[in-house]
Amino acid sequence: MNEYLEVLKQYAVFAGRASRREYWMFTGISLLVAIVLGIVDAMVSGETPILGIVYTLAILVPSLAVSVRRLHDTNRSGWWLFLSLIPIIGAIVLFVFALQSSQNEDNRYGDISERTRIAEQTLADFIVQSRSAGQTDEQIKIALLEKGWSYEDVESVLKGDTE
Repeated sequence: MNEYLEVLKQYAVFAGRASRREYWMFTGISLLVAIVLGIVDAMVSGETPILGIVYTLAILVPSLAVSVRRLHDTNRSGWWLFLSLIPIIGAIVLFVFALQSSQNEDNRYGDISERTRIAEQTLADFIVQSRSAGQTDEQIKIALLEKGWSYEDVESVLKGDTE
């Protein structure tokens, strides 16, 4: 849900990068909201899906912006988004681009996000590095929870249950 809100906060920001998680969380939540609004529209207003139209218009710019930033994350220009104008094939190509992993280094569109950088490491490696830097387990736990890691994952690695 945080990713969805972050995209909305960056309403018309086309510069920078969007991780695969940020893009797909926004897309998935938007799809769920659209489905729910479609059902509500069908029950309430019947023929005219006014809620769906308003929602679609409201997220049009953020959807375009996060799509461009996702392309940037794979080191592609936002102009690739025009492939969507080619029926079927354009959508398939953009879908494949969106599924690709982030480029694991800084590129011409910006630095890799801290969250992506950490996700590319194993959680255990991050904890070992943090401990060697002098951080306590509590400090590490707080940092990882703030970055969206689940409490169970953090606890199990801190205790040495998994790698």
